[in-house]
Amino acid sequence: METNSKDQIKRLDELKKGQIGIISKLSPNIRTTIRLWSMGIKSGSQIEVMQTFPSYIIRIKDFYDFAVGRDISTSMLIYNIQKPKSS
Repeated sequence: METNSKDQIKRLDELKKGQIGIISKLSPNIRTTIRLWSMGIKSGSQIEVMQTFPSYIIRIKDFYDFAVGRDISTSMLIYNIQKPKSS
């Protein structure tokens, strides 16, 4: 698997299906952040984008799948982004 750029940080909504990255920062909204924490989504977690429409489905550490809306996907920052896995 090739890496696009380990130094590049993107919003979750800029990633494509199949891309993998690590959560750098959650929402600046404390209520949203607490909600994400309660679901096990936190900074430093590895994610894989499973779906981008109509909602974003992200997989945390090859185990949990979560749906997040566009409002959350635009405020979640991801780094160490890798290209989608080959089929």
